[in-house]
Amino acid sequence: PQNAYIRRLQHLVAEQSDLSSRSLGKDTERRVMIYREETE
Repeated sequence: PQNAYIRRLQHLVAEQSDLSSRSLGKDTERRVMIYREETE
């Protein structure tokens, strides 16, 4: 579990690295998944 500030930073770092991210889970189990978008 991560607090909102840490998740926000993780989303920013992912965006700056040309990666995608999304938050998963609820309440105290919230976390960030960072991934590369597949291109065809």
